[in-house]
Amino acid sequence: MSFRFGAFRALGAFGLPVAVLAVFGFCGAQQQQPANQAPANQAPATAEIPKTPGWYAVPGSALESVCAPNTEKYDFHDNCRYVIAAWNSAITDTRRDRLIIWGGGHADYAGNEIYAFDLNTLKMQRLNDPSPVNDTGKCVETLTDGKPNSRHTYAAITYMDNVDRMFVFGGSLNECGYFGNSTWTLDLATLQWTNMNPTGGKPGALPGPVADYDPLSKTVLLDDSSDLWQYDYAANSYKRLGGRAINYHMNGVIDPKHKFFLIVGAGGSEGGGLKAISLDSGKYGMQDWTGHAGKTCGPLLTANYPGLAYDSAIDRVVGWPNFGDTVYLFDPDTRTCTTQTFPGGPPDSSHQGSDHSTNGTYGRFAYFPSKDVFVLVNQWNHNAYLLKLNPAK
Repeated sequence: MSFRFGAFRALGAFGLPVAVLAVFGFCGAQQQQPANQAPANQAPATAEIPKTPGWYAVPGSALESVCAPNTEKYDFHDNCRYVIAAWNSAITDTRRDRLIIWGGGHADYAGNEIYAFDLNTLKMQRLNDPSPVNDTGKCVETLTDGKPNSRHTYAAITYMDNVDRMFVFGGSLNECGYFGNSTWTLDLATLQWTNMNPTGGKPGALPGPVADYDPLSKTVLLDDSSDLWQYDYAANSYKRLGGRAINYHMNGVIDPKHKFFLIVGAGGSEGGGLKAISLDSGKYGMQDWTGHAGKTCGPLLTANYPGLAYDSAIDRVVGWPNFGDTVYLFDPDTRTCTTQTFPGGPPDSSHQGSDHSTNGTYGRFAYFPSKDVFVLVNQWNHNAYLLKLNPAK
C-alpha cells in the first residue's frame, strides 16, 4: 500500500522527550484543528480599502483556497492549516503592500511554500510551490533543493526594508521539532533563499525568539529569549548586546519614533508582560514596564504571542490580543493604553483543535502605512480582515 507523510501527528510537542519539554513548559502535542468552514462573518464585506473606521472582512481571501494540493508523498492541502496555526508569523512587505506568510514545522506541516495577502488586489496568493518534503526522519536545516526546511517561526521573521529581504532565524524544524539557530534571508524580488552563515557569534537555539527590523540602525534586533543580538545584513554578522531574558510566549515591535523595542505577552508568567529596550543610547538597556502598563493594557500583556504593529499615522504601537473586537493603542510616553472597539471583529481561531484557542498572532496583524490600514490573517479557513482605526485626536 502507499504511504503519505502528513497522515499522523507526533506525540510530543516539538518532537522532544517529555522530560526535555518540561524544562520549557510545553505540554502535549498540537491537536488536529477542525476543518469546518469559518462562521458567517459579521463584519461588513469589502472589495476595497475601507475609508471609515471598523473591521472589514475580505470575501474569498481565506488561505485555504490557495493551499498547495495533496500529492502521493504528502498531504499538503490537508495540513496547510498549520501554516497559520502552528506558531507561525508573517512579515509586512511595505514595497509591494503584501502580508507575506510563511511557516509550518515540527510534525504539523512539512511544506515551505510562501503565501501573500496582496492589499492592491485584496487577494490571497500562493507565491511558489513547496520543496520536496523532508523524509529523512531528522530535523534537517536545508532541503534537497537548497531551500530551508519548514519550521515554527515564532516571532523571529521580519522584513528588512533596506535590502528588500525577509529575515528568518531559528525555529522548530520539521519533522522532529528540534530548534535550529541558522539565519536565512529571502529575496522578495526573486523568491531566492540564502543560508547566510553569519559571523560574529550565534544566537541560541531556543523556543520563542523575537525579532524586528530597526530602521534607525538598518539592522535586525533579535532576542533569542536569553540574549539580545543585532544582525547586520551588510556585514553579515551578529553582535551580542547582552543578556535580556524574556518569556518564550512573546512578540515584539520597534517604535522608531520613541526609540524602543517593545516585547509584549505572557504577563503573569516569569519574564513576561511588557519589556522596553531603549534604542536611544546604544546601550540597549531593558526596562520592565509591566506594572504601570498593566493597569490599562492588561489583556494585551497577558496574551501569548499577541499581534503588534507600529502605526505611523497615529504614532502608537497597536496590539490585538488574539481574540475580539478591541485593539490596544500603547503610548510609551505615559506607558498606558487606550482602546478602540468596533463590532464584527474576526471570528475566534481554533488553533489547538477547540473553539476559542490560539497559538498566537505574531506578525499576521500588520500595519501598511501607504494604505493606512491593518491586515489580520488569523486562521486558514477564515477570510482576511482589514481594520481602519479612528484618526489621532
